[in-house]
Amino acid sequence: MTTTTSWTSPLSGFLDRADPYRRSTTEFKPPRSALQLAVLRNAPAEPEGFTLAVFSSDGHTPDGEKRFAVDNHGIVHVLQEADVNTFQSLVGTVQELPATDAFRNTWVLKYQRTSQPIERILVPKATLPATPAASYEDEFAETSVQAFNYEERQLRKPVHGVEVLPQSLWELTGSVLEARKVEGSEDPEVLSYVRGLLGNVF
Repeated sequence: MTTTTSWTSPLSGFLDRADPYRRSTTEFKPPRSALQLAVLRNAPAEPEGFTLAVFSSDGHTPDGEKRFAVDNHGIVHVLQEADVNTFQSLVGTVQELPATDAFRNTWVLKYQRTSQPIERILVPKATLPATPAASYEDEFAETSVQAFNYEERQLRKPVHGVEVLPQSLWELTGSVLEARKVEGSEDPEVLSYVRGLLGNVF
């Protein structure tokens, strides 16, 4: 059975399709309760890496009216409704996958080199309180992928009989990693604010 194929997803390009944030980024102050998704990276060269966060409010608009994504550079994007729906569908399907029984619920792809990065996808189990819990596992459901590859889905070891990275997780991971391909200067104030909301996840 071959597992080599070209990655594709209707979510691909979601940041390119997003509208720019019209307010000053100094006004971007979503409450912690608005956090809907966080994507982090753990790697030797980047042990506490941040990739993406999605919020249901910026602290000004009514909750749920729009979705705001913060990329790896701290740039704020206003997502299109169709992409929000695709996001929600993929995240919901990923959460239904069997647990891997591995640290951080990690799906490990076959790889040749050691020390491959781990992409961590965290979804709040419920509306987050203003103060982070002592253990992030009390607040977030986590699904991780190590050694993600846009061309290969073969797992290093089967997970409950599953030998390839599930389609939904492959699509979601590949899409959110686009947040690391943005161009432009970083906004350290936005990044610091978002990291503060995440709590004890690193």
